[in-house]
Amino acid sequence: MGHMVAELSKKAKYVRISPTMVHVVSVVNQKGGVGKTTLTHLIAKTITDPAIGKKCLVIEVDKQRSLSGLKDSIQEKLGEKFSMPYELKFLNDLGDVKAIVEKEAENYDVIILDTPG
Repeated sequence: MGHMVAELSKKAKYVRISPTMVHVVSVVNQKGGVGKTTLTHLIAKTITDPAIGKKCLVIEVDKQRSLSGLKDSIQEKLGEKFSMPYELKFLNDLGDVKAIVEKEAENYDVIILDTPG
């Protein structure tokens, strides 16, 4: 994973990102079980790595709450409080996404939507 972060950070100097605009990424596939949540977690974990240093919000719209379950599972295994390297919010309905993105846009560099399949 560290190698991947190093490679991304080397390439990042060639990517022009507006300092005032949030980037919204939706991880979408109509089929379930194809790795949307895993991809969402890995993207968010990578861009919040200190080598890249972006602030990220993940909005979990998937009713299975897989990311919330991952956090709980890690916390249970460690036996202590665990926090993801990114912020995590859960929504019951896709209709609420626009309002949350508009509200949180100035607080994050990237917002990732983990959608249901």
